[in-house]
Amino acid sequence: MIRIATDVGGTFTDLVAFDEETKHLTATKASTSLDITGGLVESIEKSRVALNSVDFFLHGSTIAINTVIERKGARTALLTTEGFEDVIEIGRGNIPNSFDLLFSTPEPLIAAGLRLGIKERVLYTGDIRRDLDVEDARAKIRRLLDQGIQTIAICLLHSYANPVHEIILEKIIRELDPSCFVSVSSTILRQYREYERSSTAILNAYVGPKVSVYLDGLKSYLAKSGFRGNALLMQSNGGTMSLHVAKGQPCRTMESGPVGGTIGASQLARSMGFENAIAFDMGGTTAKVSTIQKGTVSLTDGYTVGAYGHGFPLQLPVVDILEVGSGGGSIAHVDETGAFKVGPQSAGAVPGPACYRQGNVRPTVTDADLVLGRLNPSYFLGGEIQLGLREAEQAIQSSLAETLGLDLIQAAYGIVKLADTHMAHAVGVMTVERGYDPRDFVMVAYGGAGPCHAVSVARELAIKRIVIPYLPGNFSAFGMLFADVKHEYVLSTVNLLGRIDAQELESAYTDLERQAVAAVQKEGFELKDIVLKRALEMRYEGQEFTLVVPFADRPIDERAKANVKSHFDAAYDIRYGHSFPASAGEVVSLRLEVYGLLPKPEMNSIVLEGGQKTAISRSERKVYFEGRGFTPCPIFRRMNLTEETKIEGPAIIEEPASTTVVHPGDVLTVDKMGNLLIDLTGN
Repeated sequence: MIRIATDVGGTFTDLVAFDEETKHLTATKASTSLDITGGLVESIEKSRVALNSVDFFLHGSTIAINTVIERKGARTALLTTEGFEDVIEIGRGNIPNSFDLLFSTPEPLIAAGLRLGIKERVLYTGDIRRDLDVEDARAKIRRLLDQGIQTIAICLLHSYANPVHEIILEKIIRELDPSCFVSVSSTILRQYREYERSSTAILNAYVGPKVSVYLDGLKSYLAKSGFRGNALLMQSNGGTMSLHVAKGQPCRTMESGPVGGTIGASQLARSMGFENAIAFDMGGTTAKVSTIQKGTVSLTDGYTVGAYGHGFPLQLPVVDILEVGSGGGSIAHVDETGAFKVGPQSAGAVPGPACYRQGNVRPTVTDADLVLGRLNPSYFLGGEIQLGLREAEQAIQSSLAETLGLDLIQAAYGIVKLADTHMAHAVGVMTVERGYDPRDFVMVAYGGAGPCHAVSVARELAIKRIVIPYLPGNFSAFGMLFADVKHEYVLSTVNLLGRIDAQELESAYTDLERQAVAAVQKEGFELKDIVLKRALEMRYEGQEFTLVVPFADRPIDERAKANVKSHFDAAYDIRYGHSFPASAGEVVSLRLEVYGLLPKPEMNSIVLEGGQKTAISRSERKVYFEGRGFTPCPIFRRMNLTEETKIEGPAIIEEPASTTVVHPGDVLTVDKMGNLLIDLTGN
């Protein structure tokens, strides 16, 4: 059995192929082309793996989120309950920064004239107060289609409780124009919160046609190449889904690529015996931070496509990832106030950093790393890209050093220091600001630039150990090999836990499970490979926001209800530092996760490339370190490092897709799986 996982990022497209029989792992990397699929095709061709021999093809892409951020989606309309046409423009009253006098909410993805009210009304109980006016709805839909509308989002008031009117509207649209992309809120997620639910349905409609074209192109390419296996797309929740399901619900792929790295980090940490880990992914465009606690990847429902307050909420479970504009291609500049900044603008793959010699003259983090001696200009991407030191120096000198009155090295180090500080702040937000001590975590650093900057970032937060996994430059793709097919089902039903009848609760879960199992069976899974996980979304009576608590007890009885209340009290105490056991617990939603289990490689059985039995420095060059200046530094090739290798910093470890920087005084060792462990003992 052969599995291929591909991750299309903003700068590079990564591929990992795993042969179950030989346990051999193959990795390739290619620049992401402007048409996106070009880099994918190149990476597959480089791997020399025949697609007609592949059983599973897993794919992650940024096309959905980029479509929203760049506002290049389809012309979309909204059908909502009459009187609620402006919900998406009103939004919430939250202001992210109350001191920002220039704050403004984002322009809605749908103009006011394309948001039409439908005559109907369903109550929060699911009872129908006003029947749907079918003829009025048909006339309004026909008017939208006559205007050339490509997609229509449907989000009626309280349709999570009773979706009957949304189902009728969908049927009318498909009768009038079968080619129109229809996004139905109750099909995506039956959960309350009108603004977030509307936004989710709209996002799904907005990206639908573009993602559909992309997936059709991918499917066509795979078919022409002889692929006959299962093609799966990575979801934002850490699971995968079939291309067919993804075409109907593309909003579930907003963080399709980055979550693969988090899944890989959780598997790696578990195999090494680490309960808590920070997944630190620094690529070419951005840096991403997520946490693994007690072996579990953290999920959130409060995800926003784009910056909080300036983007659009997506009411779906998403791996809790904080993304900042600090990647290898992030551009350093002096803003209009004279402040020295790095990012969030990126040079991307084209033209790329100045040292790529493709026409860019603005300095980036990669240019600074090159000037400081961290990168080997002749071994970037294994020698496929020859970096231009002179171009990097000129970009930093002309754009920054002269403007700020700094010498070349001061300016270059300033770029690196600003980027590292920004990323350390992101790690702090995900740990310290949520009540967790980063010293209790190990950092798993990956991405093309992650191992180069990991020590500086970890040291700012007193993190004592860093793990650099095998193939860090391809690790997000590698992590996809461990993902299962996963879907969530949510049913909002607000009531005090003590008032809910145990049998009715069991019956509600049984109905959800029947629906979930049928859906996964359609994707080709047998009952023995299907796993169900129940949870309750709860809060204390009188509160607004909720916590999700696992609900594993079966059958549900009064004792099970008491147990879940205790679990909620404990979770609340961990999150907020206190709890109210005497207060009544309120159930807001029933949640169900269904998994279709896929075969996975065993972490400790993967065959790594062998090498010499001792670590021999191939060369030496001077590398800049804070407080020491340029310091003679031995250079090692990672393929020559074997188990029990021990290297005291300073040192540079080179491999085709990444470079690891070991600072003075720190100690690097290699474990039996080929991971690099850096213990931060230096200054």
